[in-house]
Amino acid sequence: MGDIIGERIKHLRIAKGLTVRGLANLADMPVSTLSAIESGKRLGAGLTLATARRLAIALGVTLDHLAFVYEEEVWRGEERPRRAPVPAGGAP
Repeated sequence: MGDIIGERIKHLRIAKGLTVRGLANLADMPVSTLSAIESGKRLGAGLTLATARRLAIALGVTLDHLAFVYEEEVWRGEERPRRAPVPAGGAP
């Protein structure tokens, strides 16, 4: 079984109806690398930010969604972090 990021990538890929080859092509990465990440032979947590970003774009999700950040916090019973409201006129 893969790590949480590898599992999440596989779940999202299947939900989008993509093959490993199809996602690898969209994310401009080798099929062998994506396959290794999904299978847990290479940890998804070790992805570079650039590679994770390409995968997120190819899957149509944000980086935190790809990393399963909020769902994991809810699963642990933790409250989802709230962002401070942006003041009128933009950030200070």
